[in-house]
Amino acid sequence: MNSRHLICPVVTDAHYTLGDHQKAIDVWEEKALPIYKKQLGEHPWTASIQHFIARSYKALAKPKVDGAVKNSRDALALRKKLLGFHQDTARSHILLSDALVELQNDFKSALEELEEALKIQKEVLGENHSSTKDTQAKIASMRVKARCKLIRN
Repeated sequence: MNSRHLICPVVTDAHYTLGDHQKAIDVWEEKALPIYKKQLGEHPWTASIQHFIARSYKALAKPKVDGAVKNSRDALALRKKLLGFHQDTARSHILLSDALVELQNDFKSALEELEEALKIQKEVLGENHSSTKDTQAKIASMRVKARCKLIRN
């Protein structure tokens, strides 16, 4: 890749930061992702672009649910394959969990993703790391919300 290929991430970061998620998605999907796939193939940076796309789809909420979940799953699969037990893989589990619970109200699957993230974080970062503790707190909070959902239904 040359310097002109690095412009796409800068432009999309600007769109994302300014809240123009659709424009960021358009540039990532039409410009950046095809270049990353062609030049790098299965690479952690390719997974990062998919992660960013999923994050923006998630920000757009319900109309883009399928895109958020699909790109979250794709980024996770690629990170698992390439990185294995790695903090970025844990981050993808967490993002998928967020998409599942927030967009599809699927607490069971979301909790499973968080549990996988926690396993990775404990091994890679240790039990006392702030990210590990944040995930533990998120799991506890989600379990309470899931119980409340069951009670209401």
